[in-house]
Amino acid sequence: MTDRRRLTISFLMSSAFAAALLSLPDSSLMTPALAAPGPESGQRGNAASKAAAPQDRGTDAARSKDALTTRAKHQPDGKAKNAANTQAASDMQAASDTQAASDTQAASDTQAASDTQAAGDMQAASDTQAASDTQAAGEQAVETAPEQKTDGEQAAGEMDIVDRAHLVVDETILEDQAAQHYYLAGSYLRAWELELSEIELEEATIYSPDMKAAHRDLCIVSLLRFNPLRAVAEFMMVTGLGEPIPYTDAEKAELNKRALIAHYKKGLAWGQKHNWQEATTELKWALTYGPRDFAIHHSLAFAYANLGEFSQSEEQYAETFALAPADGFAHADFANMLEEKGQIARAENELQRAVQLAPSAAALHVDLGWVAEARGDLSTASQEFQTAVGLSPSHAGLWAHLGRLLEREGLSGKAIDAYSRALSLDPDLPEARQSLARLKQKSS
Repeated sequence: MTDRRRLTISFLMSSAFAAALLSLPDSSLMTPALAAPGPESGQRGNAASKAAAPQDRGTDAARSKDALTTRAKHQPDGKAKNAANTQAASDMQAASDTQAASDTQAASDTQAASDTQAAGDMQAASDTQAASDTQAAGEQAVETAPEQKTDGEQAAGEMDIVDRAHLVVDETILEDQAAQHYYLAGSYLRAWELELSEIELEEATIYSPDMKAAHRDLCIVSLLRFNPLRAVAEFMMVTGLGEPIPYTDAEKAELNKRALIAHYKKGLAWGQKHNWQEATTELKWALTYGPRDFAIHHSLAFAYANLGEFSQSEEQYAETFALAPADGFAHADFANMLEEKGQIARAENELQRAVQLAPSAAALHVDLGWVAEARGDLSTASQEFQTAVGLSPSHAGLWAHLGRLLEREGLSGKAIDAYSRALSLDPDLPEARQSLARLKQKSS
């Protein structure tokens, strides 16, 4: 069998394998929380519908608590009723005995019997009251003890419910984050951005290791990126032949670093194409992986400024200055944004700050010179351009512009020297040549 035929058969088998995987519906590979339809193509970063957390657990707990309290407060009181019945029988027997004694005794003994009966009744009443008090105290103790025990059990039960509720919330958050990365990966896959798709699918499996839809797509992406071993491993997890191995902290950090770099580079690429909307989208995703990366904040501020969203741009510049206070170029870019807004005074202050932070950067002196020239301060402008040509003496354009500033100030001799230096570096500067000829004619 020729190599070409082997390659053809391998390609056909891989295509059939990928088609079989794609035919599996997402709902059969995702948990109920993640089975909601994803965002439309191009809607990057839209989260899937959140899983509805159980709402009945707290209600059931409250109902159980009420039931326990009701049972504790309504204990059977049969013992008290039996004691009362016994006392009534005793009183009836005592009355009967007294009547018999009254019939038998003489009239003179009736008073004594009456006194005896009264004393007996008083003693019986006293004994009955004591017995009743003892019984009531016993029942109170019996009733109180279960209530105290029940309160403790209820407190433990309520804490258990709170812990379970927190666990449900945490799981819901993780599933929601997994869904965000999963649907973002899908948009990259449709755009044939295989590296970003793979990274985002891996991020999804970090938050939801058992998300079979992500493993299925990782299998497909691995095939497309010519990584057959990874594809087989992902296929085993989809079919249940293997179990996902959780990422270590070091592996998570490395994946996040890859994601940051990939999104940042993609954002810069969109910026070079002047597609600032896509650039801001990618830079914001990069920022989720490196929220304290000043370079991302700086680039995002620049992209916002090019979109004309100056308030968001200023916020990102403020973050950049907080993270990198010595970055003079960030202050220079901020000054350019302020100049576009017509805030010339603020722009010049920011450029002065930039020059203080990076005094050896010729470009910053040029920017400061342009701002000074725009407000009519030719002296400051020429000084800044003189500093710039001193730092970058081989730049013909800087010498030519310095000549124009000096000519406007009436310094013809210095202007002639500047034009001559520009033409020595680049003879194809028509404006410099014309200006030099004009000045020499005037001086002759």
